[in-house]
Amino acid sequence: MNPLMLLASIAAAEPPVAASEPGHTIAPLVEEGEPSYRHVPLWVGVAPMPRFGDDRPTVHHLSMSLGLADADRLEGSQLSLGGNRITEDVRGIQASIGGNLAGEVEGAQLSVGANISTGDLTGVQAAVGLNVADAVNGAQTSTGLSVAREVRGAQFSVGAAITGDLKGAQGAVGLSLARDVKGVQMSSGLNIARDVQGVQLGIMNVSSSARVQLGILNVSNDADVMLGIINVNKNGYNHVYGAAGLTDPLTVGVTYGGKRLYNLFEYAGQGGQHSVSIGLGWHQPLGERLYVDVDAAAGGYTSQLLLTNTGLILRGRAVIGAQLAGPVAVFAGPVVQSVVHPFGNDDYDVGFHQMDAGDVVLGGQIGLRL
Repeated sequence: MNPLMLLASIAAAEPPVAASEPGHTIAPLVEEGEPSYRHVPLWVGVAPMPRFGDDRPTVHHLSMSLGLADADRLEGSQLSLGGNRITEDVRGIQASIGGNLAGEVEGAQLSVGANISTGDLTGVQAAVGLNVADAVNGAQTSTGLSVAREVRGAQFSVGAAITGDLKGAQGAVGLSLARDVKGVQMSSGLNIARDVQGVQLGIMNVSSSARVQLGILNVSNDADVMLGIINVNKNGYNHVYGAAGLTDPLTVGVTYGGKRLYNLFEYAGQGGQHSVSIGLGWHQPLGERLYVDVDAAAGGYTSQLLLTNTGLILRGRAVIGAQLAGPVAVFAGPVVQSVVHPFGNDDYDVGFHQMDAGDVVLGGQIGLRL
């Protein structure tokens, strides 16, 4: 019987009374059928300890072996060059060069080869090769592969870290794979998860839904914030817009990325002058139909189609919009713009203004969003 169940049965038992009182017996300390364990304070050898005709399960407290070590329970330390096997539970440390196998572990499993816990692991599981556990409450680390059904704490691997539900942090050089994440999922390669209540940080991030994705390539069906070079979000702030105003008579652009933090790509032109910009913005709904967009963009401009007269243009915008039907909305708001002429180029006409380097022009914009 599990020690906790034994304590519970003792606590629930009727208190013992004096044997002289008629009709009462002293309550037993161990339930009928509870196995009797043979305790081994110290075992040193090159192979598992023989039974010597005693078939009772064994509890080892300190076991050291040049080959393999084997017992039913461990309450202490089990050290071997070959491998360790505990058929039931570990309360302490299993360490080997080859591998460790146990049921439930409270303490640590350390090996060069592999650690396998078929039950819950509370503590640390560390291996050069492979870690496998049912549920981890603590840390699971390896240079090869770490696998768990559930992690509450940290799971790290140079190769791949794989788990079902994660509360805490998951990191890998190669692959981080989880079902549901509450915390941080990190990788220098690829992060994959179903639902991320937290942050995905890596070169490539893939999820069904996420709060924040930071990487070069971010892919999600429903992400609030995406910051990367390529952002693909099925339910993101994906729109096309056109506008006219005092700073630029014609502006067309696209927004894409997260539902809140979005990317934009924009073209503006008038006469023979053109500018192409990229930027970031924040979309904030105000009820069911109203919203506010605040964004900033930077890009290059030219006053000739052959790009022989170029410079840098900076723009900031804050607009309020009203959704009419579906994705269709109208918006209006102020725009501030400035230009930089790094090569001493000619002035740049911004709407009805001619700007010298460093000048700032405040204007307005009204437009349609699809």
